[in-house]
Amino acid sequence: MTVIKIPGKLFLAGEYANTDPGQPSIVFAVNRFITFDAQLNTEPLIVVTSDLLGYRQYQPDELFNLLPNDDWRLIQQSLSVFAQFMMNCQQSIQPFKLNISSDLTIHDQKIGLGSSGATVIGIIKSLFILHQMPHSPLTIYKLAAIVLHSLPNFVNGSMGDLAAAAFSGLIYYQKFDHVWLTTQLQTQSIASIITEQWPCLVIQPLIWPTDWHITIGWTQKPANTQIQLNQITTQDETESTFQTASARIVKQLVAAINTTNWSQMAQALIDNRQLLSTYTQARHIPYQTPKLVQLMHSADRIHVPSKISGAGNGDNGLAIVQTAWQLSALQKAWQAHHIMPLPLSIYTEKEV
Repeated sequence: MTVIKIPGKLFLAGEYANTDPGQPSIVFAVNRFITFDAQLNTEPLIVVTSDLLGYRQYQPDELFNLLPNDDWRLIQQSLSVFAQFMMNCQQSIQPFKLNISSDLTIHDQKIGLGSSGATVIGIIKSLFILHQMPHSPLTIYKLAAIVLHSLPNFVNGSMGDLAAAAFSGLIYYQKFDHVWLTTQLQTQSIASIITEQWPCLVIQPLIWPTDWHITIGWTQKPANTQIQLNQITTQDETESTFQTASARIVKQLVAAINTTNWSQMAQALIDNRQLLSTYTQARHIPYQTPKLVQLMHSADRIHVPSKISGAGNGDNGLAIVQTAWQLSALQKAWQAHHIMPLPLSIYTEKEV
């Protein structure tokens, strides 16, 4: 039996720009999880149970030709890609039972913590362990990226959620060249592709200063990241200018984190907040909701930096504080406006 917990994620900076290859962003894993319980099955069936979706069972040979199912597409595509990988390695998928239980929701509502990415990472990692196949966070990330790359609703995303879920901790992240991956998938086996160096891909750990506290506020309005990202339909001078500015700000933020420079960090976070607001307005992308605006105004009043985390139009915002008084005052202000503070922190998996 294999039981693993995969963390959710939040973005600190670099959103929207980070959907393009080589564009930097910062993402972190959080201490809220999806649990995966896998064991070999004595019957010749693959059985998957989800607390959110219900129950499915498959013959092992079915994994190569699964019928489309919107609700189950992430799970089914994860199983299919892993089956192809095993076939490339001249191995067979063993019958197994997999139970998936999510703590990335509240009252059955997603709370913007990257449940899609965590689901794919968890399935891939569980099956690597169950089949006693050698693996690393990078191979798990790459196989999961192939899963999302093959799904039209997810191909435009940054896939930074996969990096946070696979590696945990605070991550400096740049997306791979998706055009290169498309070409490779047309000519190479999956097993071969995941051993290659992927152009533009960068996943590097960062160390968060111990006396800086990230606090998260949930607006209680779920957002759909993929719908948000799919509204970006043009590449023009505005896009190029935005990407250049975003990259500069993210690198300033990295430098601030590495040197524990509070004022530089605060300025970079505010600059990214303003840049994203200007960009989404110019692109007519719904971004700031009344509650997200209130979340940031509450932080402004006590002079701590804040911004929307992720694609906006709901979900979460974050602020960074240094004192218990700042934390208490901010969370009370949020609660007064029906913004729910989430007891989250950066999660780093302990090495075994």
